[in-house]
Parts: sequence; C-alpha cells; structure tokens
Amino acid sequence: MKQLKWGIVGGAKIAEQQMIPAILESGDGIIIAIASRSGKATEMQKKFEIPSLVTDYDELFSMDAVDAVYIATPNSTHCELIKKAVSAGKHVLCEKPIVLKREELEEIFQLADHFNVYVMEAMMYRFHPQMKKCRELLQAGVIGDVVTMHSKFHFKLDNWESDIRTSNQLGGGALNDLGCYCINAACYLLKKEPQTIQVINSVHNDAEVDTHVSMQMHYASGEIVSADCSFHSPMNNEIEIIGTLGSIKIPHAFRPDLNDDVGELNVKTQSNEKKISLKGKSYVEQVQSFQKTLRFHGELPYSRGDMLTQASLLEKIFNKLNKE
Repeated sequence: MKQLKWGIVGGAKIAEQQMIPAILESGDGIIIAIASRSGKATEMQKKFEIPSLVTDYDELFSMDAVDAVYIATPNSTHCELIKKAVSAGKHVLCEKPIVLKREELEEIFQLADHFNVYVMEAMMYRFHPQMKKCRELLQAGVIGDVVTMHSKFHFKLDNWESDIRTSNQLGGGALNDLGCYCINAACYLLKKEPQTIQVINSVHNDAEVDTHVSMQMHYASGEIVSADCSFHSPMNNEIEIIGTLGSIKIPHAFRPDLNDDVGELNVKTQSNEKKISLKGKSYVEQVQSFQKTLRFHGELPYSRGDMLTQASLLEKIFNKLNKE
C-alpha cells in the first residue's frame, strides 16, 4: 500500500517542531512539498529533505502528486486556503481554530462533499490516550455525576510586537490560541453543550487582542465549567473534574508532549486515590487516525458535528468578548 503524500502549507513552528516529524513518524505518510510565502520554509525543506519548495500556495494545491495538505498559517487565512485545497481535490488537516465562524465551516463541509475529500481540525490533545481514558472513567461513573470542571491553558508570551497571536487582523488572541482547547475539552468529556456562557476579558500590554480570558459555562443538567486562558503566566495546561463521588485531575491535559509524552490521571474517590500514567504521542496519533480515515473511507475521528459545535461556541464567546 503506497504512502499518503502530504504537502505542508506554511512555515510555522508547529509545522517544524511537531507536525512534520509526526507525519514522518506515522509510518504511512511522506512529505513531498512545502509552501511558504515568508521564506521560513527554506531551512525546513533542507532539515527534513522535502523534495519540493514553493512560495505560492496555489502551486502546491495544483500538484497532482499531493494527496493531503496540512495548513499551519494565521487563523484568518484558514477558510480561504481550505476552500482552495478542497477545490483542488486535497484532503485537509488544518490547525485550530479551523475557522473563525461556523458559517465558514458549513460552507467548507459542503465543498468537501462535492469534491469527496475529508477536512479535519487539528485538535491533537484529543488523540492522547489519557483523554479517552478520562472519558471512559466519567462514563463508568467512577467519580459519580459531574458537578464542576475547571480547565486552564496558560503560557508566557515573550514576543509581543511581532507574534501573530497579538494580531487582531490575523485572528490572534488567547481565546483562539488557547481557550479553544478548554472549550473543546468540555464538549469532549461531558458530551453536551452549555446552555449559557459568561465571559470576562482582560487585555494587557496594550495588545489589540484578548490576552487573558475567563469563561464560565452553565449546563441544563446542572454542571458548571470554568475555564481560563492567558498569555501572561508560565505553562499550565490542567483539567480538574469534580463529581459527586470524587475527582479526576489531568495535569498535562493539552500538552503531554511537554511531559515526555506521558499523560497522567489523578483519580480520587472516597475509598482510594490512584495515579494512572499513559504514554502516547498526540501529534503522531492524530496523523495516524486521520490517515486511517483516508485509507478506509471511514468516519472522522473528530466528527463534523463536534467541529461545528466547537466553531459555534468559539464564535459565540468571541462575540461576547468583543461586545464588552
């Protein structure tokens, strides 16, 4: 069986440090081309011995040999580039947030159906075995009924002047960069949507985007989810779920790769406490799952319905931020 041939769109660090190595490690994919308008991909091409380097994204999309593309460009460019790739018959794995409006994603899925290709948002944390295990524990009632879920994703942004995360025009901000994970995790683990959402926005460093956001989501069945994301403090990517019979804490929820790929679940009940350690490479397993879907024409491991819910909630919270 021949390997899936990938094209990389954009010269972002996540492509160089995470996704290109993940594709090469997947065992079922090779990279044959990379496109970057900034010139950042020149060294990446040499480093990974990628056969073709172009500066025009359309040129990469037109390559017959390319089966799928991974898009790692600024958030505001995703929708247009995905549509171009899909119209060229390419499968697409795109960095989060895949779009900035639900309507855009609906249009993309309609286009994907027309051209018979797959499109998926790159939410790599979902593919680490710790998340599946956590959901299994919740469904088994190990900590009873969920009462509260707390999630946080922080890291300290140093380069405030030139980092694309601080550009409103490019779709930056802590919500789009970090908060999207917290929203996604609540939907993934609780398997339901919030009834109401409250948001607090704090802007620092004279940035034109949100840099510290706190959210509280209320559910019809009584659960309360609180989440915060920030560019102002050291790395913290923790989830804690408190139930009627105990709690589960995930200290490396979104970036287990920073903990030697080891995920941890600290499970506390009235009768005992235990620590469950699970190793897995989030980015590699994401690529492998996506490639398997393409091979066997199955269901996406991160479904369209889940992606549409994510886009809706992210857009709704973003709008709340910008109205306050």
